[in-house]
This record gives sequence, structure tokens and C-alpha cells, in this order.
Amino acid sequence: IALIGATTIIMSLLVGKGLLRACVSVRVKHDVYAFGIGFCVCSTCLEMAVRLHQRLLTQRASIVMRQLAARLQHLAVCATATFIMGGVVALLLGLALDLVLIVPLRVPLHQSPEMLGVEQWMGGLLSLKVACRLLIDNPSLAPLAPRLRRGLLHLSQRGWRNLDLMELLDKVAFPMTSHLLLFLTLPYLLAWGVLPQFGQSSMAISGYWRWSYPVLTAAGLILQLLKRTGRALSRIHDALRDSLYLVGRRLHNLPAPIVS
Repeated sequence: IALIGATTIIMSLLVGKGLLRACVSVRVKHDVYAFGIGFCVCSTCLEMAVRLHQRLLTQRASIVMRQLAARLQHLAVCATATFIMGGVVALLLGLALDLVLIVPLRVPLHQSPEMLGVEQWMGGLLSLKVACRLLIDNPSLAPLAPRLRRGLLHLSQRGWRNLDLMELLDKVAFPMTSHLLLFLTLPYLLAWGVLPQFGQSSMAISGYWRWSYPVLTAAGLILQLLKRTGRALSRIHDALRDSLYLVGRRLHNLPAPIVS
């Protein structure tokens, strides 16, 4: 038992550290993270090997190979979706949040902001998870992104087993990626491509570029607030008009009082 436990710990640590160095290219200061990742990978591989051995004992090898090929194809689809949503979209969202919240307040104008991909990716992944959960569970947020909410709801109902990669790309990934890329590139192109033509200094251009992201974000939030306020006032107006119309029609249809 002691030998099995020691082998499990050592193998999990080695696999976890190797995966972190290969994927993230950073040295792990705490072995707990490396052990957790390595243990998950090793246990998953061991479980897959045991299940494959049990299937080979009860079914034909050709049937098992076809089932294994279908599972591997579905696993490739899930891995691609995870890479797109959890990698590309999360990184773009993390960069946008960093430019909106951190860079204008904490980085001086004479210094260039340092973009650390791991930190931005982790922040964007957490923000993406929270935003998707809020859109799915809160119907009042549907006017903010109606098409995105419909796509997320449909995908959550289908689940991972019935995941359609093209539907994910068309309804969720491509809209989010295009909006984030537009938000990230448009202020940069306007600041460093247009303002130098007017003789602005590099310090002024850097200030315009950094503060354009929070200003655009605030303008978008104010615009959404005004739109929702207009819809609420329109609904109140329609409700009052309908109620007054019903009361007037009811009074009009009353019979005339009989005077004795």
C-alpha cells in the first residue's frame, strides 16, 4: 500500500509539472497544483484503460474500436470547443478587462503596460464563466445580448454529449470574438493611426489610447441603461393607455340610467 501511494504521488507530481511547463511555460512554486492536475490526468487515463479492457472482454474488438473512434471524435470536438471558449475568448476578455480596469489606473503614462498572458487568461476565464451563468439564469439580462443568451440556453440544454461545434461557433464564439476584437483594435487604430496625423505627442496619444477603453465601456453601459429605461417607460405608458381605454369602453357600454 505504501509503495502504491508513493508511486501515485510521485507520478502525479511529475505529470502535473510536465504539463504545466509544456502548456504554461512557468515554474510551479506550489506542488499542490501540479499534484492535483497530474492526479486528475493519471486517474482519467487509468479509468479509460480499465473500461477499454472490460469492453474488450465482453464485446468484439471491431465494435469496441468503432465506439472508441466515436468517443475520440466527440472528445476532439469538446477539446476544440474548450480551447476556443476557455482559451481564445477568455484571453480576449481578460485583455479587455485589464485595459478597462487596471492599465488606466495603475500604469503611468511614461511606462508601457506589460501584458502577462496567464493572468489575463485566468481573469477572463473567471469573468466569462460568471457572465455566461448570469445570462443563462437571469432573464432580465436578456436585452443585453439576446442572441448570445439564446445560443447559450440551447447549448446548455443539449449538454456536452450532444454538443454541436458549428452551432457553438456560429451563435456564441464568433459573435463574442468579433465584438472583443473590435473593442480591442478600434481604439488602438484610432489612437496610434489617426492622432499622429494631427501632431499629437506620444504621451498624449498613450493617454488617449488608455482612457478610450473605460470611456467606451461607460458609454456602452449608459446607452444600455437608457435603452432599458426607455423600454420600461414605454411598457408603463402602454399599460396606462390600455387600462384607461378599457375603463372608458366599459363606461361607454353601460346602459343609460332609468329616470323614474
